[in-house]
Amino acid sequence: MPRFGAAVWPPPSIPGEEAGGFRNLHTIVFGACKNALEVDLGYLIITAARRLHELRIQPSLTKDGVFSALKMAELEFPQFETLHLGYVDEFLLQCKMSHSELVKYGLADVIENPGIITDIGIKVVNEVFTNIKYLLIYNCPHLHNPHHWITDQSRWSRLVDLTLVRCHAIKLESFSQFIESLPSLEFICLDQMFREPPKSQLCR
Repeated sequence: MPRFGAAVWPPPSIPGEEAGGFRNLHTIVFGACKNALEVDLGYLIITAARRLHELRIQPSLTKDGVFSALKMAELEFPQFETLHLGYVDEFLLQCKMSHSELVKYGLADVIENPGIITDIGIKVVNEVFTNIKYLLIYNCPHLHNPHHWITDQSRWSRLVDLTLVRCHAIKLESFSQFIESLPSLEFICLDQMFREPPKSQLCR
């Protein structure tokens, strides 16, 4: 029985589920949902599995446990193509509010906190979403060795577009080994990579 955080799957039904409304979701976005739980995200993903195309997950939910639980559910995602990990809503990235204003509205940690997913979690991503084509990972400092993301069950054979931003701890040699093993890769975007992380992250 899959577990999302401290919650046990399946959770109680929610309004609209009986009519099948959530089964028609093509895109799920959690970008600045301060009190969202892993079970909230997991419930929507599993319910929408057959039609889901795209998933954007905010940093607080970018965890190994989410994908481990999805793997245990043994579902298929036949139309899934796009995954954005560590997603932060564009409004927060571009807004002109001061830090004190962000704190006032409870939004400061949404921007500052990184995702805590590890290499183990990323490996499971492709075991769950076998057809993934587009992968964007933002501010996940616990990723180190991308070549460990590849296993017999996780080949990333359909990945065509890879974007990594502020994943400071990824090792260049391991990354090179990883991309050499991707038969369909056409586009790579790297931003603020392969350097020392900011002191604020070192102290976390």
